Amino acid sequence: LALTESVDAHTSLVLCDDPAPEQGKGYQACELGVPMLGSAEFTGLIALALFGCGVVTEDQ
Repeated sequence: LALTESVDAHTSLVLCDDPAPEQGKGYQACELGVPMLGSAEFTGLIALALFGCGVVTEDQ
């Protein structure tokens, strides 16, 4: 993945915590059919990819 400042038809993924954005990059992603993930979901998937078991908290 590459971090960019714009959204176009070649964008792979947009991080957006608003499920129904009315403006900005999230809105552009919806219009173009680009997949969106919230930051918590993205962080969880990255942790799963890195550690294979999700995020471990200090309580565990």
